[in-house]
Amino acid sequence: MLIAALVLSCCQSVAGATDAAGRDDLPRVKAAIIYNICKFVEWPPAGAGEFVIGVFGRNEDGPDLAILEGKQIHARAVRIVDVVNASDLVACHAAYVGEPGLAAEAWSFLDGLPVLTFGDRGASDAPAGMIELVHDSDRLRFDVHKAPAARTGLQFSSQLLKLARSVTDE
Repeated sequence: MLIAALVLSCCQSVAGATDAAGRDDLPRVKAAIIYNICKFVEWPPAGAGEFVIGVFGRNEDGPDLAILEGKQIHARAVRIVDVVNASDLVACHAAYVGEPGLAAEAWSFLDGLPVLTFGDRGASDAPAGMIELVHDSDRLRFDVHKAPAARTGLQFSSQLLKLARSVTDE
């Protein structure tokens, strides 16, 4: 129950920040949401090293992931890398796909691999990532697409799923 309260507190305070904060704070808010979500996802066992978050494609409303550099996720220091080729995403633990048009390319390399993908909800019905960041009533929320994660061995905490705006198994 304590974990659920912590997740709820983190995500609500971060999501609510978009109400009072301006558009200038949106990149930091998105980065904070990505950071907190990663803390409540379980990856298959892996060797030691850094927790790598890749950025594939940039957009003006993308997260300021540089603020996460050096923080800890699962007892690993966070390292942010810019990814030019989708094939390089396979070396990441998580990836933010900044351009909706790149999501299909990213997923073609990542299908079945334990890389948590994030993206901004676009105009199309195609998911932008396993976790989609969504503007909902002047708040920043997230949707979860469980099927691609299930194929990778990633496991979302039940507390995290309760906080999602929507959870789909497609």
